[in-house]
Amino acid sequence: MKRTLAVLAIGATALLAFASPASAATVCPTWKLQSIVTEWGDPADGSKIVDGGTVVLTKPAGGGTEFATADAGIVLETPADITVTYELDDEADFTAGAVRLFYYDTADADTLTTAPTAFVAADAKSGTLTIPDVTTIGTLGLVYDASNSASGSVTFTDLKVGDNTVSFTDGACKPASPSPAPSSASPTTPAGGGGATSS
Repeated sequence: MKRTLAVLAIGATALLAFASPASAATVCPTWKLQSIVTEWGDPADGSKIVDGGTVVLTKPAGGGTEFATADAGIVLETPADITVTYELDDEADFTAGAVRLFYYDTADADTLTTAPTAFVAADAKSGTLTIPDVTTIGTLGLVYDASNSASGSVTFTDLKVGDNTVSFTDGACKPASPSPAPSSASPTTPAGGGGATSS
């Protein structure tokens, strides 16, 4: 039996309708990477978006780093799990819930002072974080915070909602640029091949 899902990516793509698990989509919300010690600011050195599927969060001394989208705009007709894989470097520590996946069912949530709709914390140096049975995702994020005094970095990869990929960049959702049509004034290669000729 096929389950029908609908995903709405506000500000990123139009309404996508698809069947799961027969097909899946990629959603490209707008993300913000930032760190905090006393107030939000630029991300700590070492924090970076590697590509559409990988982000590295490095904790500043006495603070934390968050990577979140305030308007994921994901609505599912059938509940699905949010999953992400993670790996801590040698200096990082997961204790006290410092490494987390979280979401709110509303957009523009205050992630600093308001408890999320649900979250899951890492309990090992690497693994997969899973929040089960989600239908509406407004704010979605990853964090390595000041719950413990460790430093180091956490690498998160392959964020998904059900079978659908949530990209960390918008490249996967942009249509491919068409190849330019050849110009009648374009130079041609002489018969027999080879670029330059000599006389």
